[in-house]
Amino acid sequence: MAYVHVVFTIPRKLAEIAFHNKRLLYGMLFRSSAATLLEFAADPKHLGAEIGFLSVLLSRDADDQSVPDDVGAYGRADGDAGR
Repeated sequence: MAYVHVVFTIPRKLAEIAFHNKRLLYGMLFRSSAATLLEFAADPKHLGAEIGFLSVLLSRDADDQSVPDDVGAYGRADGDAGR
């Protein structure tokens, strides 16, 4: 079974906004990344298929700096949070 590892990130400049608005910003990140993956995979020019995926919020950045980790992950692009 083939798989692809895809990483979505937010710019460091949004870190303070994210710190004060965790659910809003990370919710937007999970929903938009899910929608992007589903739309891209469904396009016959790319894969033309329905896909499954797992989204994870990492609690450290590339410089080993702590980032908020008390945000729930979204399992479906329709906003139905599978927590």
